[in-house]
Amino acid sequence: MLRLRTVFCQVVILLIVLLLMNASLQAQTASTSTVTGTVSDKSGSTIPNAKVDLEDVDTKAKTTVTTGSDGGYTFPSVRPGNYGITVSAKGFRQSVVTGVRVEIGKSALVNVILEVGGMTETVEVRASTGVELQTLDASMGDVLDANLLSSLPTLSRDATSLVLLQPMAIPGFNGAVSGSGEGNASGGTIAGARMDQNTFMLDGGDATSNMEGGGGYNTGFQATPRAVVPTPVESLEEFRVQTNNAGVDFTRSLGAEVQMVTRRGSNDWHGAGYWYHQNDELNSNDWFRNRRGVENPEWRDNRYGGRIGGPIWKNRTFFFVHEEERHFSTQSVFQRLVPSAALKVGILKFKDAGGVVRAFNLNPTATLDPAACSAPCNDNDPLIGTMLPADNGTLDPRVKGLNPAIAAEWANMPPPNDFSAGDAALRAPFFTSTVPNISNEHFAVLRLDHKINDKWDFMGSYRYSTSAIVPPNIQEDVGGIAKGCQKGVPCALASRPLQPRFLVGGLTGRLTPNLVNDFHFDWLRHWWSWIAPGAGIPVPGLNTGTACGAVAPCSDTRLQIWSESRINAMVPINVNTQQARQRVWNGQDYTFIDNLTWIKGKHAWNFGGRVQLQHFLHVRDDKVVGGITTPLYFVARGGQFLDIGGVPVPSSVKSSDASTYRRAYISALGLVDSATQVLTRAGDLSPQPAGSTITQKENVNAYELYFGDTWRVSPSLTLSYGLTWGVQMPPTDPTGKTAMMIDVSTGKPIDAKSYIDAKEKAALNGDVFNPTVGYVPIKSLGRKYPFDPDYTNFGPRLAFAWNPGSDGPLGGLLGNKKTVLRGGWSRAFERKNGVGLVLTPALGIGFGDLSVCTAPNTTGACSGFSNPTTAFRIGIDGNHINVPPLPAVSGGVIIPGQGSPSGIQPANANSVFESRDFRLDPHYVTGGSDSIDFSIQRELPGKMILEVGYVGRWSRDLYGNIDLNSVPYMFTPKGTNQSFAKAFDAVAAQLQAGVSTRAVTTQPALEAMLGGLGSPLCSGSASVWGSTQAPFASCTAAAAEFDAQNGNPFWPAHGAGALWFLLEPNFATGPMTLANTQVGSLDWSGSFTYANYNAGFITVRSRAYRGLTFDANYTYSHGLDNFGITQECTGAIPDAYDHHRVGLSPASTLLPAACQTWSMTRLRAFRNSAARRQTETRTG
Repeated sequence: MLRLRTVFCQVVILLIVLLLMNASLQAQTASTSTVTGTVSDKSGSTIPNAKVDLEDVDTKAKTTVTTGSDGGYTFPSVRPGNYGITVSAKGFRQSVVTGVRVEIGKSALVNVILEVGGMTETVEVRASTGVELQTLDASMGDVLDANLLSSLPTLSRDATSLVLLQPMAIPGFNGAVSGSGEGNASGGTIAGARMDQNTFMLDGGDATSNMEGGGGYNTGFQATPRAVVPTPVESLEEFRVQTNNAGVDFTRSLGAEVQMVTRRGSNDWHGAGYWYHQNDELNSNDWFRNRRGVENPEWRDNRYGGRIGGPIWKNRTFFFVHEEERHFSTQSVFQRLVPSAALKVGILKFKDAGGVVRAFNLNPTATLDPAACSAPCNDNDPLIGTMLPADNGTLDPRVKGLNPAIAAEWANMPPPNDFSAGDAALRAPFFTSTVPNISNEHFAVLRLDHKINDKWDFMGSYRYSTSAIVPPNIQEDVGGIAKGCQKGVPCALASRPLQPRFLVGGLTGRLTPNLVNDFHFDWLRHWWSWIAPGAGIPVPGLNTGTACGAVAPCSDTRLQIWSESRINAMVPINVNTQQARQRVWNGQDYTFIDNLTWIKGKHAWNFGGRVQLQHFLHVRDDKVVGGITTPLYFVARGGQFLDIGGVPVPSSVKSSDASTYRRAYISALGLVDSATQVLTRAGDLSPQPAGSTITQKENVNAYELYFGDTWRVSPSLTLSYGLTWGVQMPPTDPTGKTAMMIDVSTGKPIDAKSYIDAKEKAALNGDVFNPTVGYVPIKSLGRKYPFDPDYTNFGPRLAFAWNPGSDGPLGGLLGNKKTVLRGGWSRAFERKNGVGLVLTPALGIGFGDLSVCTAPNTTGACSGFSNPTTAFRIGIDGNHINVPPLPAVSGGVIIPGQGSPSGIQPANANSVFESRDFRLDPHYVTGGSDSIDFSIQRELPGKMILEVGYVGRWSRDLYGNIDLNSVPYMFTPKGTNQSFAKAFDAVAAQLQAGVSTRAVTTQPALEAMLGGLGSPLCSGSASVWGSTQAPFASCTAAAAEFDAQNGNPFWPAHGAGALWFLLEPNFATGPMTLANTQVGSLDWSGSFTYANYNAGFITVRSRAYRGLTFDANYTYSHGLDNFGITQECTGAIPDAYDHHRVGLSPASTLLPAACQTWSMTRLRAFRNSAARRQTETRTG
């Protein structure tokens, strides 16, 4: 703690000194540029002490410097715009250079040749294409000005949609235009950095999302990475993307720096108004909608606005204002699984192996099989209209038949109209239609510029935005239950309001001709909310008791039937956790940046720093999967629902349909698999009232210091070098609501590496390492942070730029000042985003816990496993199920495990079993990368610039997740000389070859792990199987059959991990992970991954040559990443025991990487972000 305070004080003191000095770091910053050049005579001799004036054409602001002993001059911190340069020296004619365009983040090279003569004589020339050659650094990227921005066909009319048209920018795969804008969920990876590592600088302030880094939560992850606030092309003066090796002042992230500048006023009045309209009148319907009889969705996009700018006080004060509205509406295809007419009355229908339709009436009375639909859509079912005999108890042991609560729910659902899924009409067809997608957006920006005096300039801008978005595919009512909705017409219930704000102010001071200060302050508010009211809307007949016979109400809360899914939810309003959850995020950033440029001879010294103070408020009612703070009852089977066994499957049902039969059986009879509710605790671990939300208040601060030098070794050679240092502090909660996981036996915090190493060592020796874990408030451990601050982030920079003249052996080949050779190396560091530091850890155990009543029995008691005889039937056995409450813990330690699905729990467990825990590793360090590049720029005829180059990046210690519950597949039982992995592979090969489950050969590892033929599993005991099984020849055969009866037709279907967790409660050694005793999965975020990237690129661009402006680039790249997904994703590395493992066998493919449309079949695989070839062209 003393070291931390010392470092913090030193950083603060140094930053205060810099601010008092009004010292500015870099000649060109995120909102300014540099103008440099050399003044010489016709013989090539340089001219010292020449006077150089730089005048802003629009505002008439003028700055003056004198050339140094080498004839060189530099104007640092020049705002983008149109300029003229006037050069005068004794004994020479005055030279005026017009048409100098200064672009954001790019140096402008303007060399001037003076002619001998009187100073009263003037020679006027126009700047050449060579102005665009980059002669100061090795950064890659291009600039788009206001004219080009407004001319390019950006469908979203947001400049950031052009990010993916830059060299080395990866659009992602299957990137069709979506209903929310351009792009897709995976676009935005640039030069080998992950897509959440880009930084968006606007008017010198940091407008990057403090949540996930790319604005994905704003758009449902369906658009390209973007700033928090909108950046309409009509509002911007210039736009640039630096793909890699940015200046020494940029240390915020590993990705690209996107620089944008708002338009500004001038002495002349200027303005415009516009209206863009897009519709579907000429759009054809797609084949799938045509086949289903669904009309082409309507598409209406109206965007209109206006801008105006001009002087308030001529030559002194200027303003610019822009306002825009957008009203967008379209329709998306909607699908919902609905019960067939037969299933609605309790009849299950399946085809046997010969294709004959078999009907199974679950009711105690004869039941008429109704028509499936009004049209002749089910001719393959000859049983329609027949009276089916009653079940005599062979199917339903309790002879209750169709559940009244389920019947009441299904009565609110429309009939099916989509039987495209094979013989789905027999059991569970779809209702397919369209659902509205509406977005109403308002945006405004105001910019003010004021020249205080000849030395000081001020600028300020404020952006305001509000959006009311009704997104598709979240939560819909298809039963006409919610107010304003109609049965059979999908009605979107969810909304996504978004209200960002961004304020930035800048003060530029020219203390002397050679000392310039640039200070910026910005405030960013990133506020958004997810609203999904469906769980609070009662379903008529289900929660109101109007159609359930003697039982009223049928259920005191909402049901999720068939599956925890939006599409495969056989309910009128889906309440699956992913779509029913609600959140609020309010992240506020206060950023101070101060930059100094000191021109001294041939050197431009740079010093400066940045302080960013982030304050986060996050409120949510969920833990991603399994439930929300509103009680939910799941009548489902599949996925994580594996708690109801013993379902009698008729012999005529094909094995491939057995799992679906069980699901339909459980749904129709209303067997409750689980009841769930998220419960919360206060800071002292005392339980809060049911229904309380998870609330976080976190502070995250970041500090940076840096210095650098741009050294003009000669008029043709420039070296740039410098060093950055930064630290992003871990999150702190002033209320103390942060928990850490400990080993209960030692009371010490657990870290991932030590835990996994100990588990692997034990497994290789045939031993078990599986300590009981607990959770304690961080303050009880004497800690302030969940992980240790990383103060070791030093980032050197080195670059050169050589612009050879006509002299020398290569002068003739490279042209007279028409070629620049550039190269550089830099080390940068990963940005930890709010989602990984704040939002994901909120899902951890401690102050918000998912309480689950697993497989409740007929009395409502949680049993852990049930069958059709013992399972709780909603509306028959009662209307309410109590989830285990959060007990008041003793000793200040939460020890989960009560009500575990296996029935096995620690003796000292004092809290409920948890399905998942999310945690930050105490040894989490900041990932870094080394990047090199080399390129050749050449000026060509026709105002064209050609650039050919190479970029390489090598990253390590990047963000990634591992599961501490990853199964120890190398476990080798003593005396067997066979690991679990080898045993799994051997059985998998046999089953894939067609060997029956009972005929597989014996595997020593499985025999030892399952306790031999006398064990309950291997002997076929009803205590494990639900009903007594015929004797097995081996434990291997018993394991294969047990796997098959639990929904997996082939052994490797779920992989070795799923099989391990299924069998683990029956291990002779006892459980070897916590998945069946305390916590289902232990998702730990830390520095576990690495990546590398190599690319070659070619860029050709022309500016207004005979009216034509174009940019074209081609990239050939190859990238490897052993994780490849961003910090908002919760997938885990497949092999927690070897992060760098090259290949994975089926036995070790344990956990999938989630959140990305990317299948990791190899741990080290071609990543989604490494498309090998891409070509992009834009013209205007």
